Amino acid sequence: MCKRIFKEETTPNPNNGVPFYKIGTFGRLADAYISKENYEEYKSKYSFPRIGDILISASGTIGRLVIYDGSPAYFQDSNIIWLGHYEDAVLNRFLLYCYSNLTWQTSDGGVISRLYNSDFKRMKIKYPDNKEEQEKIADTLSSIDELIIAQTQK
Repeated sequence: MCKRIFKEETTPNPNNGVPFYKIGTFGRLADAYISKENYEEYKSKYSFPRIGDILISASGTIGRLVIYDGSPAYFQDSNIIWLGHYEDAVLNRFLLYCYSNLTWQTSDGGVISRLYNSDFKRMKIKYPDNKEEQEKIADTLSSIDELIIAQTQK
């Protein structure tokens, strides 16, 4: 996805840089940071997610999803799939809910141990043609998520 970062290039001190996410911390709190200088250099030299792109864990806890919000953060791991597309047909927020409800199993009922880009290319996801309808569905599901979070925090 992005340039490989070695452990020696990271620090556990959040005051010294930009959050660096590996598969173990992806979708959670970062436990390593890279320098702001390296972040800016790598972001300008190598492919990097656009705001709204979906990142998904492809091994370990398969299917953990993050929508890149543009905050300074560096994602590097061959176990993170980056789903970047232009929202001309389907909104990323809508796709996030579609992907979060998939059952990551093989056709014979076994559990998938790893996701590959080809797995996504074979997927057929149905969605309304009207983007306003997609937005309403995503808003409704987001509201339900917020209610669930509020209930579990009681």
